[in-house]
Amino acid sequence: MIREFTEKNLGYQTVLKGVFSQYVALLCRAYMDRAPGDDSSLPLAQTVSHMETHFHDPLRLEDLACRAHYSVDYLLKLRVQQAGELLKDGSHSITAISQACGFSDSNYFSRQFRRVMGRTPRAFRRTFSEII
Repeated sequence: MIREFTEKNLGYQTVLKGVFSQYVALLCRAYMDRAPGDDSSLPLAQTVSHMETHFHDPLRLEDLACRAHYSVDYLLKLRVQQAGELLKDGSHSITAISQACGFSDSNYFSRQFRRVMGRTPRAFRRTFSEII
């Protein structure tokens, strides 16, 4: 979804709508499998869905975690993982990727990326450019 959104190739809106529809279908199936009256996962599912569709918006980790009764690290890890996918491509600058993934400060992004992935964004990108 990130690549489609950032590259905006022909038909990207249709692809995004299709992927979103798949997410909705999977969520519906997950809810159908729950026991009657079990709504314990509803706040989490709603928050995760919101994060996955709005990860590039300025979301406050503390607000999302409180709303979902979840760890503040989830959104950070989601953003870093998506950034990793964009870094593999190699066609965007690290600053552009950090902003596309919801980080307003590329230095903070680099520190968090290293904390989650064990290496800097530049070193991560180099690993994949050597493979290709």
